[in-house]
Amino acid sequence: MKPSVPCLLLTRDDELAQRVKAYVGPLAELQVLRDANDLYARLATSDPALILLDVRGIEIHDLVLRINTDWPGTLILALGVARSDPLLEAEALGVYAVEELEFDGRRLQAMIQRSLNFIQLTEEVRLLRDTLADPAKRPDSASTRSPAAGPPSMRLQLPALRHSGRADDLIADIVDSVVHSGMVLRAGLFAYVPEREVYTLKIAFGVRDEIRALEFRSDAPLVRWLEQNAHLVARNGLSQMRTTVDQMMLRRSLDSMGAELIVPLQGRRMFIGWLFIGQRATGLTFDAADLLEIMVFSEQAAVAIENATLYDDLAFQHTLTETLLHSLSAGIVMTSADGQIRWVNGSAEQMLGLNLAQVMNQPVEMLGSRLADMLRRTLTNEEEPAPQEWTEQPSLRCFSARTKRLMNGATGLGAVAFIHDLTRERILNEKQEELERTVFWNELAAAISHEIRNPLVAIKTFAQLLPERYQDPEFQNEFRTLVSGEVDRLNAIIDQINDFAHRPELKFQALTLAPLIAKSVGLVLPPAEQSTVVVTTEIPDGLPKIWGDEPTLVECFVHILRNAVEAMDRQTEPQIKISANLVHADTTHAKMEIVFKDNGHGLSTMLIDKAFSPFCTTKARGLGLGLYIVKRTMVDHNGRVEIRSDSNGTTVTLQVPLRANPAGQA
Repeated sequence: MKPSVPCLLLTRDDELAQRVKAYVGPLAELQVLRDANDLYARLATSDPALILLDVRGIEIHDLVLRINTDWPGTLILALGVARSDPLLEAEALGVYAVEELEFDGRRLQAMIQRSLNFIQLTEEVRLLRDTLADPAKRPDSASTRSPAAGPPSMRLQLPALRHSGRADDLIADIVDSVVHSGMVLRAGLFAYVPEREVYTLKIAFGVRDEIRALEFRSDAPLVRWLEQNAHLVARNGLSQMRTTVDQMMLRRSLDSMGAELIVPLQGRRMFIGWLFIGQRATGLTFDAADLLEIMVFSEQAAVAIENATLYDDLAFQHTLTETLLHSLSAGIVMTSADGQIRWVNGSAEQMLGLNLAQVMNQPVEMLGSRLADMLRRTLTNEEEPAPQEWTEQPSLRCFSARTKRLMNGATGLGAVAFIHDLTRERILNEKQEELERTVFWNELAAAISHEIRNPLVAIKTFAQLLPERYQDPEFQNEFRTLVSGEVDRLNAIIDQINDFAHRPELKFQALTLAPLIAKSVGLVLPPAEQSTVVVTTEIPDGLPKIWGDEPTLVECFVHILRNAVEAMDRQTEPQIKISANLVHADTTHAKMEIVFKDNGHGLSTMLIDKAFSPFCTTKARGLGLGLYIVKRTMVDHNGRVEIRSDSNGTTVTLQVPLRANPAGQA
């Protein structure tokens, strides 16, 4: 434990203060002051003390003389520039020691330790001298063990202990009761402030300003002593303390507060703080009966403060909880175990058209049949009912609700219902769906009109030329070829739209990946064209089979490969790399990862964001359904698809389950 002797540094040099703190910190609590008046105020409650005095720029003569005169037990250690006039003057005035500003740390620590030891030894000698001079203060003195004769001269009234309000108001009432009932000139109460982890003066009567500024950390010598010993400290009983160190620390504490008594306030759960009481207005000392009554009063006061503090905490938590619950958009209804309504938040009142005052302590049937049924089943059954949605008639308001039991261990306390008004959300969803349908049909119409117009224009042109060139064999051949091709193109568009609108029935089975890839490559790049695009496959032998529908997967791969080929139309060495491997192989979520990578010109970031939307295309011809069908296929197979692209090409990654039951499979 650090010595209780105050150690004060008077300086305006922040750098010096930091250096001194670094070396003094392990030995004593150092307080830095910037003004001589602050120093005088601190010494008024802290004599004796050790002062480290920065002599630069101050009137050293008057300052040292006043300290030596008013506080003779205080030691001064002067700090200054070597051989400077202020430092030489301080040495001439008889300060305890002088030290240069560029001090050696170990030397300074040794000097501080000697100074603290000197002050403590001086205090012990003084206490011993006082004890020997006054027989009444000796430990074996009968007068210290005998209670005062006659009726007690002090009767504390306890109106504060009937206080039922805030803890701060209760503390004020306690101090007021001590002052007026005990007829004392000075009193105050220090209490713990958890936010700052210090004991501060909550309320006081008749004290100086420097006392109001006092603070004690939880590890301060006085706090630790009161926590460990838990008994009253009286100035006229200091000689009974076991050690002179305790005597000196307690006397300094009494002096710092201008008190005759320090009374600990020990609650049932924690050390609350302490009362300090000054001299009585009559000038009489406190006798044994007074001290006994003060201790009884303090015990009751401690319990009352502790209860009031707990009440304040509970009130704060209750207010905070209610504020949060009332601010939620969800409606909340709480019931007791017998099905009586106990609380309703503002959102629930508004949704259900209730008034809390009217439904309080009423049966849950006041909430309507659906909620009442859910809450009753929650209270009576071990399993909570599933969430429900319903539409109120005739208002057409949509609600959803779920319920939960309130439990304290194995004891049921009641139930709570959480209610959401889905009306606005459903209206917005319907508007969004309507907007999406409108956009879909607009895009479909635009895509179809664009695709159909070109064949029709070609057919119309040849039809117009037919009367003039009917006998031309070359025209006849061109007419037959073009019209037949354009009609096939129109049929292909119709087939594509039909396939898009009518999803085929999927027949899942275990499939080997390599043949599916080979079949897809053959459909996109017939053998005659495979020399123009280099296709590399890296599919290891022994891979497990995937679970899927063969035609759908082949169509999915074809769309990816066709996009890759078209993206490399200007590439001098077009290449497509197809690879496969297992992911999450050691888990129940194992999947086959299939990667298609090309070296085409890539896609823009804007296009990637909507690549899987229907009718999204950059090609002059086509409906833009390819990647949408890829995405739908992966959803049907309980898989996933990801696309990445830059100027070096595009990579499409598929993940297909192995033998897991895919979405949509019976």
